[in-house]
Amino acid sequence: MVDPSSTAFELIKALYDKQDLTLITNSIKILNEFSDSHFQIISTGGELRRKSLSLVGPAAEATVDRYFADIHVFSCKGISLEHGITESNEPEAELKKIMLKNSKINLLLVDQTKFDKAAFLKLFDFSDIDVLVTDKKPSTEWIEKLKANDVQLIY
Repeated sequence: MVDPSSTAFELIKALYDKQDLTLITNSIKILNEFSDSHFQIISTGGELRRKSLSLVGPAAEATVDRYFADIHVFSCKGISLEHGITESNEPEAELKKIMLKNSKINLLLVDQTKFDKAAFLKLFDFSDIDVLVTDKKPSTEWIEKLKANDVQLIY
């Protein structure tokens, strides 16, 4: 399962030549850009959110809830030691919660600009994710927080 974030899009781009990969996504950009790939792509359907080119709402939620994935790849608006993983849009947050529940591994992609930032909505606790991938080594405080929550850190 893949969210509509630009960071997740870049990861999927890097996997372009992979065979036998099924993507379940609410991202219009992924649907469009990878229509000629080897991927099997399942669209969630739903209501168009123009700002993020994503599909949200009850129809998208019902579709996602029908599937179980090996990996959920997502990003967020900010991560905070105090508030956890946060998001700014409620419909997208609700869909990510279902994706997390229905996935074996939950992989959070965040660049350094999202550390120590809290957005409008609490999305998840760190204990809810399995892997955090970032572009630079975080501070010792962050490394300890992730380790305490059994989150694998890749940078």
